Amino acid sequence: MTLVEVLLAVVFLAAALAGIFGVLIQANRLTMMTRHRDSAMAILNSYADRFARIDPTLPDNTAFFAIGDTPTGNGLTWDTTWEPVTDEAFNAANGLAVYLGNEQSTRLKAHVFRTVQFVSKSDGTLSTVNPSPADEYCLVSATFSINYTFRNELKTQSLTVVREIPAP
Repeated sequence: MTLVEVLLAVVFLAAALAGIFGVLIQANRLTMMTRHRDSAMAILNSYADRFARIDPTLPDNTAFFAIGDTPTGNGLTWDTTWEPVTDEAFNAANGLAVYLGNEQSTRLKAHVFRTVQFVSKSDGTLSTVNPSPADEYCLVSATFSINYTFRNELKTQSLTVVREIPAP
């Protein structure tokens, strides 16, 4: 082999290794993004399940079912060992702060919001006023959303649940 052939082989090997490293780095980014997306959806599913199952007439649950047209963090709680935020005024404006990921991975701070509104039984429109106050039960819709920033890009996910509750 001549020196030129060796240099060409080294250049091709370096280009191949750079390509392999680039693919590995991109795969790692995709895996991290998927983990955070799945963590966010698990949090939303937890709130949706809670909304579908708990008794809205109990005093501890009234804030969770409070009707409004503005997304808020009021009524939301989350058990975490990392900087729990329990200030209701802060939660109302900024959503409930939670973390995606764990101590061994990249943790992202996320903010969870909820919007609960009445649903018209006749046409499905949303309102902050009960469309059928004479009925014993009414339909309510809760939209839970979570916002977080991943690689300088704002990510938002949401989940909507509808259930019947006793009319207020």
